[in-house]
Amino acid sequence: MRLIGLVAVLLPLASALPSPLDSAAELSHGTLEERSNKPTCGVSGYYRQNNPPYHTVSYTCNRYECHNICGKSSKCQSYSVGNGKCSLYKSKVAKTCASSSKSPYKFYDKACYCPKPPKTTTTKSTTRGTTRSTTASTTASTTPAQTTTTPVQTTTTPSSTTTTPGATTTTTPSVPTTTTTTTTTPVITTTSTSTNTTPSTTTPSTTTPSTTTTTSSPPICTLVAPAEVDTGLGFSFRRYFSGVGRTLDPNVPANSETGRPIVTTYPVDLPVEQVAQQCVEAASNKELPYLTVDLHFRISSREWQCVQYFGTNDDPSFYSVQDADVLCSFGYTAG
Repeated sequence: MRLIGLVAVLLPLASALPSPLDSAAELSHGTLEERSNKPTCGVSGYYRQNNPPYHTVSYTCNRYECHNICGKSSKCQSYSVGNGKCSLYKSKVAKTCASSSKSPYKFYDKACYCPKPPKTTTTKSTTRGTTRSTTASTTASTTPAQTTTTPVQTTTTPSSTTTTPGATTTTTPSVPTTTTTTTTTPVITTTSTSTNTTPSTTTPSTTTPSTTTTTSSPPICTLVAPAEVDTGLGFSFRRYFSGVGRTLDPNVPANSETGRPIVTTYPVDLPVEQVAQQCVEAASNKELPYLTVDLHFRISSREWQCVQYFGTNDDPSFYSVQDADVLCSFGYTAG
């Protein structure tokens, strides 16, 4: 009877203990939550127009330097790096980056791991070839030329030419004559050369790749704009015109009454690929997309101008307006 009473007391206590399955489920759920919060690292693309960088470093940076600059800023949530350029953003990569496999820029969240790069040693090689160190002790003994004049008997011989190495060539004519043969003993230069050939400690010519970084002004028209730019909305803009000193005629049929032209400007330090991407995105990301853009670089203001037209145009003959203030221009249309 006492045993039955003890069991009756223990059963309610056992039912109150947590189930091991429930605990495992909660642990698994917590792990998934952590995974969903992992940083986004190394995504190729361009920044979105509504999330531009709040700061761009003025000097050439690698990823490690850019990562450290972002880490020291309380506002920085992500950064992009490419072509030696470092830009900082207030939002994470998911909100900042429009991915593109053709972009030279990679985006990283602030929390991404960034190892310190190995030190690069730059060696200048001035050796032009295999150098042998030769210690030559040269004594030049010059014996003056000795001239011996010997009378020659009159001899009638057929004309002959005798060539003696190092001596005067004597031609005896067929007519009897008295010829004085001048025999010149060649100047004998005795060069006593004590040559101690010691293999040089200089190694054979070795070409070490130089790691010198040259910082130059950003390319403006030295690179051709991309032939096609993806909008990310299911269609692309293709380039139908490239030229110098011309802009699109405002009377082009693409200039519709439905939407007047819109002009967006971009700074000179952006590469032409990124400018083309942002120009096309500015035109297409509207409630009523604009389908033609005239992208050109203006010399006086040193900036890119993106003129957006409502309709479509793929006729290059409308690039008929000559403008000496325009360095280069590119025409894009949707389709």
